[in-house]
Amino acid sequence: YARLNEFSVLNMPMTSIGTVDEETEKASIYVKANCVYVDAPSATESATIDIYSLSGKKIVTRTITDILAGDVISVHSFDLIPGVYTVRYTTAEGNTYSAKIKI
Repeated sequence: YARLNEFSVLNMPMTSIGTVDEETEKASIYVKANCVYVDAPSATESATIDIYSLSGKKIVTRTITDILAGDVISVHSFDLIPGVYTVRYTTAEGNTYSAKIKI
């Protein structure tokens, strides 16, 4: 069994797909080249990033610890084929941010 993912990226601009605004916090979720990025809105002990297919199947999950406000968290998208996905960023405090992205 072999699997080969091919990405062809030339001069790919940063595409901000979704931003969630709360009263005092902003989280940006976007794609650049072959990575999904989340700009952390606040410091947190830990957070989870989940990426779901359009059918609702969880494709990727990552847990990150010791996050500071303004940190940029990246998740490589090797497990993703081109398409539209939902990204959910959940902090240890229970704050959840989500956005649709296109790979």
